[in-house]
Amino acid sequence: MEEDWIRIGSVRSVNPARRQLRVTPESGCVAAFEGMESVRAVSCDGQMVRWRVAAVDVASSGVILELAPGVTRDSVAGMKGAAIVLTREEWHARSGGVYVVTDLVGMAVVDTEGGRVGVVLDAFTTPAHDIVEVERQGGGRLFLPVVDEVVVQVDLGKGVLVVGEIAPYAVYDED
Repeated sequence: MEEDWIRIGSVRSVNPARRQLRVTPESGCVAAFEGMESVRAVSCDGQMVRWRVAAVDVASSGVILELAPGVTRDSVAGMKGAAIVLTREEWHARSGGVYVVTDLVGMAVVDTEGGRVGVVLDAFTTPAHDIVEVERQGGGRLFLPVVDEVVVQVDLGKGVLVVGEIAPYAVYDED
């Protein structure tokens, strides 16, 4: 069974002598590292490992994960550039209700008065912000940035994305 992995950080550097990984967290993912007891890393060559964590140091410069005794120094040395990942279930348990943009796919999109705008077909991340592709109620598609000016509320339980004034922000695709 293929897991649905969420990348929460990248290993910036390693200190094999101390069994430490210095991680640059993805935007909005710092809290997922706090109190971490185990870490799953995917190396650049696709090898996945899971190790026990002895200590976590969250600082402004990133996160330092000190791995538990028993992890070989050679295996730590090979993790520079690795991705730190969680399963979707682990992410939801650790993030305190924070969602990832792909959680929005399939949600109904409504305006603040409850009028149906459409359904989220796809969601993706850009360097500036997340974007959702919406199939419009009357046909056609539009792209909306997932920013406070557009997205008023996300109700994961009900599967509803409430949007405010979209006209200044929407990009329409009528094809």
